[in-house]
Amino acid sequence: MIKQSSGRLMMRRLAPLLKGLTAGLIALISLSVLSALCYSIAGAPEGTDTVLSYISSGLAAAAGGMFCAAANGKNGLLWGSAAGAEMFVVFLIGAVISQNFDGGALIAKLLLCISCSAAGGVFGVNKLTP
Repeated sequence: MIKQSSGRLMMRRLAPLLKGLTAGLIALISLSVLSALCYSIAGAPEGTDTVLSYISSGLAAAAGGMFCAAANGKNGLLWGSAAGAEMFVVFLIGAVISQNFDGGALIAKLLLCISCSAAGGVFGVNKLTP
């Protein structure tokens, strides 16, 4: 039987990760729509969509790491990396659902998510916490 106090403790530990994931997904959707708009208006050359996808994924992971670490208030590198791993799981689920499972691209996306979110976590702890 789970005690009520242990449930509260678990939610207190998961709350920063949920805040980071929410911020990252909102940033990802916003940046994806913005890059699609720029792509369609400017008539960008072939292959630009992949670059814009990586840029928006990196910025979204950085935003997720920043908000996750700022919500925790310490250990920005650790909490940012955890938010990046969480963001990568979302990308992995999307790749499995769309049956677009390319190993090289997923490894690049993993490194991008963890490095950008770790940098965002350090920034979030240093600049956003009082």
